[in-house]
Amino acid sequence: MKAISIDSKELANAIRAAEGNAESGTISQNIIWMTSRSIERFYKIEKSDLEGSSFTVDLCAGKFRDKRKKSTCFVLEYRNGWQVTDIYRDSHGTVRVIATLSDRTKNAIIEKMCVPAI
Repeated sequence: MKAISIDSKELANAIRAAEGNAESGTISQNIIWMTSRSIERFYKIEKSDLEGSSFTVDLCAGKFRDKRKKSTCFVLEYRNGWQVTDIYRDSHGTVRVIATLSDRTKNAIIEKMCVPAI
């Protein structure tokens, strides 16, 4: 799948294509948008410092008892703005978000956490 901006009209079509006729564990473009904002608030760093980091998201992880049920997962990546690089259905796991942080992001987090010497 090619990268699609979270603000693009193409994203809704990509979601529909991945979900097919699924009735449970589905997502919407709004959910993807809200997830990107939650990630920004969680890390409390400049958006530009998220460059190159990706987040694999399964919002239904751990919610279904029936292991055969599937949910829609997506991969968000920050590349000059939020992009969805993959949308797929999968048997849910136990982890809701898997973060793959770029070195730039890691350094920004470390700088944010460190208190300057007096």
